Amino acid sequence: MAYFGGFWDFRSIAMEWSSIGMFDMILPMILIFVVVYAVLQRTRLLMGKKEIDSIVALVISFFVIGNPEVSAFFLPLFSNVALGIIVMVAFLLIMGLITGRPGKQWQNITMWGGIVIFIWIMSRAADYFSGYSMIFSSTWWYNNSYWVIPLILILIVVGVIASSPSEEEEKIKRGWMEKPWAYWYPEKPHE
Repeated sequence: MAYFGGFWDFRSIAMEWSSIGMFDMILPMILIFVVVYAVLQRTRLLMGKKEIDSIVALVISFFVIGNPEVSAFFLPLFSNVALGIIVMVAFLLIMGLITGRPGKQWQNITMWGGIVIFIWIMSRAADYFSGYSMIFSSTWWYNNSYWVIPLILILIVVGVIASSPSEEEEKIKRGWMEKPWAYWYPEKPHE
């Protein structure tokens, strides 16, 4: 352990925390406790009493942490989630510098970027657990990319075509903008 000027360096502190089970047991238990407590409070399943909800959430978090597979699941998953969030924020910062003010397109960019990062995170987590036959593993994507990528492209093209407005919708929209009263009081054709 390195000791510099009265302080421990961060790497040795992280190693100490790892040796006492901070990342394997304590942090996943706190996360599960918070999530279960929030769900119980929000749904008022146990009449919304904070004391009962906190005890039930604490017991559930202890039960979950007692299962070693759950603890082993959280460590690679959340380290990859943190990496995915960093990639997404960096991408959004760069796009913000290039394009300027955010508009409607930002919602689509963040949604699709989030979906891609979710698939990437799950593939890394599946590879960590040697789940090569799992749908999100990189081996599965490598073996099935010949039909998955064309399917995704076809779905994107169909989605773009289906979401584009027809000529009638465009005429109605243009007419509505020029004469908003025409929807309720259509003009009779001149004879």
